[in-house]
Amino acid sequence: KLLSTRGLLAPPSPGPESLDRLLLAHGGLLGRYRLLKQGLKRAAKIQRQLLPAHPPAIDGYRFTHFYQPCEGLGGDFYDFVETEERLVVIVSDVVGHGFEAALTTMLLKEIFEEAVREPPEPVQLLSRMIWRLLRALPEGMYAAAAVVDFSLKSGELKFASAGLPYPFLLRA
Repeated sequence: KLLSTRGLLAPPSPGPESLDRLLLAHGGLLGRYRLLKQGLKRAAKIQRQLLPAHPPAIDGYRFTHFYQPCEGLGGDFYDFVETEERLVVIVSDVVGHGFEAALTTMLLKEIFEEAVREPPEPVQLLSRMIWRLLRALPEGMYAAAAVVDFSLKSGELKFASAGLPYPFLLRA
């Protein structure tokens, strides 16, 4: 039943049992929110630990990297693999934010580490990764990536991209 107050219609005042139900629901939602927030913090920490802690240290060159997702978790990923002769760098971006994108970056890291074991020609490396990703990604998820293969002996750079814009090369 609606009560009229100065021409406005207002719902009836809630009774004590309604307030108790509301407080109980609030407490349950607050508890779930805290668990979700704690889970996001742990997932963000795990994701950061999957990224390289330090840039490669190669005489005559200086590398740097920075990662700051707009939310606690993100769909961006990079990694370095260094051998005696080469440095292979991957940079990728998964569509979206949050858990789904972060889980996909973890999958990308695993696929990259597997694919880079074979000789790392950038185009072939990305091709191997694409075929593996096609079988693993859920429908509607997309990722773009770029690979740089840097020869430590000759200084030659080879680059391939699957959906990312061309990079900038800055020289001192």
